[in-house]
Amino acid sequence: MHEFFHALDVFFGQVASVGWAALAIALGLHFLKLVLRTMAWRNILVASYPEKPIPWPPVFGAYVAGVGVNSILPGRGGDLVKLYLVRRKIPGTTYTTLGSTLVTETLVDLVIATLLFLWALTQGVLPSLHVLPNLPAFDWGWLFANTRATATVVAVLTLAAIWLRLKGYRILERRLKTRLGEIDLVAAAPFGPVCFIEVKARGLAAAAAEAVSRTQQARIARAASLYLSARPTLARRGARFDIIAVTPYAWPVHHRDAWQANI
Repeated sequence: MHEFFHALDVFFGQVASVGWAALAIALGLHFLKLVLRTMAWRNILVASYPEKPIPWPPVFGAYVAGVGVNSILPGRGGDLVKLYLVRRKIPGTTYTTLGSTLVTETLVDLVIATLLFLWALTQGVLPSLHVLPNLPAFDWGWLFANTRATATVVAVLTLAAIWLRLKGYRILERRLKTRLGEIDLVAAAPFGPVCFIEVKARGLAAAAAEAVSRTQQARIARAASLYLSARPTLARRGARFDIIAVTPYAWPVHHRDAWQANI
């Protein structure tokens, strides 16, 4: 979800510099790839059910719908959408057999990806082992163990991000994780500084604004300093530390310059 919204923000932030001819070519090639992949999947389905007529349009529609879901949600949930839609359009099929057709396609992807990985190894373009501990990681186990908390965090951060976008801010990062700490939102103010924002959901806006302790402020400042040190162009805009208070049945309250920090 984070990657999808980040890509959307980057696109709209740089839309003026988009080469429309190149974009049209890229979209055309992407559409061609989808057509070829759906034709290949239909061939696999025909081989699995030789006695059944399997038209191409519903296979194409199911595949495109699944790709759209996979681009937004993690965990390959779009594959389940593909199976559900195809099974509705082709009576007499089973999820077991349909699932195996996707496995066949996945095996082909695995072979091609392995060959590309081996080629990248020979070219020396992969990161060395000493940088691996600093690469961002995600603990999926926490999500499954705390589904209600996860849904709440995602909803609150999404609401805050939408509120900032409506005010002209450009969202740079969501739930930024660094080795020095985590920041809920990083946004570029219109014609202003880079804002490092802590989002708090409380019953009262005042309580949310007071929920950021001095320890948390110091942690966010350290993470912000690390973030800007790797981005000198953004660093020249300066930094600001804000709090967004999200309360029930009310618009979010944006506390600008909630605290000061030397970074």
